[in-house]
Amino acid sequence: MIIPYFDGLILYLINALKGQRTVYSPLHILNGKKSSQPIQDARLFNISRFFGVLPKLKRETWDQKIIELTKKGYIKETGINTYVCTQHGKQALSFWEKDYPQLTNLDGRTFQDAAHGFWMRLQLLVQTSSCLLNGNHSFIAVSRNQEEQLLVKKLFKKIPLSSMELAQLLYQELDDLLSNVNEAGAELIVSAFSGHQHAGLTIEQAARKLNIDVFYARLLFWDTIHYMLKASVQSPYILLKELVLIGKPVQSLLTASTQRTLKMLQAGMSKEEVAAVRNLKTNTIEDHLVEIVSNVPDFPIDDFVSATEKEQIKQAIATNETKQLRSLKMVLPSEITYFKIRLVMATIKEV
Repeated sequence: MIIPYFDGLILYLINALKGQRTVYSPLHILNGKKSSQPIQDARLFNISRFFGVLPKLKRETWDQKIIELTKKGYIKETGINTYVCTQHGKQALSFWEKDYPQLTNLDGRTFQDAAHGFWMRLQLLVQTSSCLLNGNHSFIAVSRNQEEQLLVKKLFKKIPLSSMELAQLLYQELDDLLSNVNEAGAELIVSAFSGHQHAGLTIEQAARKLNIDVFYARLLFWDTIHYMLKASVQSPYILLKELVLIGKPVQSLLTASTQRTLKMLQAGMSKEEVAAVRNLKTNTIEDHLVEIVSNVPDFPIDDFVSATEKEQIKQAIATNETKQLRSLKMVLPSEITYFKIRLVMATIKEV
């Protein structure tokens, strides 16, 4: 029983959420929506690797798939916009997990923003190297992003190699790096490269050529790029390491606005004072705090929730086997606010 990769991915995400978030939570995670709730949900339900890997996925497409999966009996609605996998759906999910090799390098929350820039620079480096090697000094760049073009030009100036030496070094590094990944993933990367009098394939074209599911190919592509990002820096490569380092750093796990809030809190300001100075609602600063606690190790929360309240919240989560805020609020003392529950939940990796 082979089901389309995208169908299985939706089942996987819905099953991971256990009916404790709306059906749009995984859509926001796949889109990489940079707000506190999807960021926390991705971490809390252990699906951060999928964060931002399908940024162009439209709600209309998602809604249509939810309808299809419901008609097939794979999922059922348990509340307003809340779904769980049926037994039939879980069986289909088990087949899906066997049919498609695991994407062990995918880490969208950490790498996806940096991955786009790295891929543009890598394409430009390969194309430029190929064209210069063939005496072609005038060609249309595969990427129109001027910032990335300038960075690649700087790289050529920084590494004083002849066209032949650079091409050989680049080939050696790519050959070594891609020998460690899924063969289909390596093929997707290589097929996408453009060169002298040669246009690279799109992911869709390469997927058809390799006879693999298009949605799987999209995520396998980024799985491979994420591996390349990590390995290029950790291993003794010259060109590829520099290609990573000249770009913007691997994204901070905090949004820009939350980083500003963190600096003000570290300066000794209360959340109410931060809200007043930044002309933001206190609720917004509370969202920032949840994001901070989710991503900054050992960030203290004692000023916001007492030790007794922390234990009460943790006990409620364990006893009721849920991460649904509304359900937890109903069984906890009235003085324990939603903010306190979210804050404590942010300290728990997996319940």
